[in-house]
Amino acid sequence: MNIKVRICPLAPLGTNCYIVKAENGDAAVIDPASFGPALRRVMDEEGISELKYILLTHGHFDHITGADKFRQNYGGKIAIHRLDAPCLESSNESRAAAFGYPFKAFKEDIILEDGDSLSFGDGEIKVIHTPGHTVGSVCFIMGDSLFTGDTLFRLTVGRTDFPGGSMTEMMSSMKKLKALDGSYKVYPGHEAVSDLDYEKAFNPYMKGI
Repeated sequence: MNIKVRICPLAPLGTNCYIVKAENGDAAVIDPASFGPALRRVMDEEGISELKYILLTHGHFDHITGADKFRQNYGGKIAIHRLDAPCLESSNESRAAAFGYPFKAFKEDIILEDGDSLSFGDGEIKVIHTPGHTVGSVCFIMGDSLFTGDTLFRLTVGRTDFPGGSMTEMMSSMKKLKALDGSYKVYPGHEAVSDLDYEKAFNPYMKGI
């Protein structure tokens, strides 16, 4: 499956929001931290008037706050793992309260589980449950692209000191990602894009397991 990916870093914490479009016109947004004129312009530039999915790698406020606004303006079904779904309805669970960030509750449309797949373009989106940063963190595989949220970053991993975090689970998730066959471009929730082969070779959380 061939896709086009637009990277849109968003306030307040520099979250990488991804706007993804397949060759057949199917479109998805991943981790919309906010919603506003700049994102509308990107949607217009990409010729996207309707979304199929709004995909959330986990439930922290800096990855979910724009999801309901996207749904209101472009349609699309909001999808999140079962264990992080409570974050969508709680300023405490989403960590918005801890950061003093405004929060408005909303509901998901699709509950995800490990191994699920969603039809997209001429293929599918594969869901991998990768707890560690949160109990319900997931990664999404779309073609040769791997969207890792706050699980895997370039040469490091997401923090595990928030409620629901676990370094033991994070290392198990690293083993799961390291076991993936094929080469994937890694699109993390913050900072620079990477490559899974590079991470397997040089990321200290991956190379020794």
